[in-house]
Amino acid sequence: MRSCATSQVEDMKYRTLALAGTFDRLHYGHRVFISQAFRKSDKIIIGLTSDTFVQNKISNKRPRAKSYHDRENELIMFLEENDWKKRSRIVKIDDVYGPAIEGNGIEAILATQDSIAGARQVNEKRLELGLAPLSIEEVSLVKAEDGGTISSTRIRIGEINRYGKVLGDLDIFGKKMPENLRLKLKLPIGHLISNPEADILKAGKKLREQIDRTSPVLISAVGDEAVYVMNKLGLPYHLAIVDFHVKRVRRHQELADLAFGKGFFLSETGNKITRIANPAGHITQKLVKTISRNLRLSLSDGKLRVIEVEGEEDLAALPAVLLSPLTSLVFYGQPDRGVVAVETTLKKKEELLEMMNQ
Repeated sequence: MRSCATSQVEDMKYRTLALAGTFDRLHYGHRVFISQAFRKSDKIIIGLTSDTFVQNKISNKRPRAKSYHDRENELIMFLEENDWKKRSRIVKIDDVYGPAIEGNGIEAILATQDSIAGARQVNEKRLELGLAPLSIEEVSLVKAEDGGTISSTRIRIGEINRYGKVLGDLDIFGKKMPENLRLKLKLPIGHLISNPEADILKAGKKLREQIDRTSPVLISAVGDEAVYVMNKLGLPYHLAIVDFHVKRVRRHQELADLAFGKGFFLSETGNKITRIANPAGHITQKLVKTISRNLRLSLSDGKLRVIEVEGEEDLAALPAVLLSPLTSLVFYGQPDRGVVAVETTLKKKEELLEMMNQ
């Protein structure tokens, strides 16, 4: 884990400074922001948004932010690893004001361009209450590799990781996959559900258990066998990636062979079928962009979409996991073994990035 502690010693400008945020999936931008506060003030009051405040703020956005309890725990761990816990106090806030409109010795507010409007609201409210306005210290937002801001929203929907790495623009994409990586991917990267075709009803029960346990934002199925099982059992999902081959032998000719029902073909979902070429042993940039685009569309409207690959989709599970929103599920076929279920957590994505960099 990166540390934001600095070896530079600066004179403290304030005795007590306040800052606030949701601090969901605490990322590098958060860490830099909070570290700036401890360079400017001896004591820091951190307003952490309550679950109610978060629900009102981003109620229609999925995946949702973590609970207050989880966000507080992650924040405490960060403060402890930098030896800042004794200099800080975390306060649950239900509105933009929090403790900043109380006579508690706060002298300044730390804000970014995204939160400076809220800081100005605080000062307006303080004036109404007969309190002196607070100094507003504005710091820059931290940028991701693509020049966009590192944000919890971008992390939740699968665009970037905590450190601003763009998950759809990895160096390995667009090239033939190294043999050592292909060998590693022959082992399941998630929970293996053995031999689904041997007992499709039993397999369906296990797939359903995975879905019920995780309540996923999106579900993807990669590979003809995985897609067939999902369709045959009527399980809900959002993205299918197929190449009409099983063990590199052409087994199917069209989507109907994979148990897609008439309802799919009659639906009015725009751009529901995309056909692209992807050579064996490769993850092309076009495949990555197509997966990313279809995931975003399905996240928006909840509709099922299909990517038909001319060539080979054997490695498509990798970008599907990396690019899926957090708390999604990816089911993919593991030759001669069954179907693998992968929950798209931050930890799993970091494991895959580390595997790809070795």
